[in-house]
Amino acid sequence: MNVNIGSFLTRRADISPDREAYVDAASGTRLTFSELNVRSNRLSHQLRFLGVGHGDRVALCLMNSVEFIEAFIAVAKIGGVVVPLNWRLVADELEFIIKDSGAETLIYGQAFQTIIGTCRGAVKRPMSGIGWKLPVPSRVWTLQPTMLLCARRAMCRNLR
Repeated sequence: MNVNIGSFLTRRADISPDREAYVDAASGTRLTFSELNVRSNRLSHQLRFLGVGHGDRVALCLMNSVEFIEAFIAVAKIGGVVVPLNWRLVADELEFIIKDSGAETLIYGQAFQTIIGTCRGAVKRPMSGIGWKLPVPSRVWTLQPTMLLCARRAMCRNLR
């Protein structure tokens, strides 16, 4: 069995599924270990479906939020390598980190749509989706609206 942070959450969800795992006082979001495990499993299955596998690098450009935790754990569950991006950096710095890390997958929040769109040198091919045109790396998941975008297969799948 692969022992990592993803497996720790799975075990904790089995031991105490109804115990609180995440509380966000600002938004009022509260998740149990079971709920957090289900949500991170959903994303890990979607990432696997897109071809993200063991050892693949996945860049995260997210605020400190439940989405960051879900994405971090989902990547760990499939044996991927998380490349956290500092959302305070400018586009050139983000582009350098994405290229240098070898990340083919980028998970980012809606708030970063504009700055990610300016990282043109880090993208493999352009793709349009959800009413906006944005160049993206080979695989991207945007958090709002909850859609999964994959340039390799040129498709969108609803996550919920």
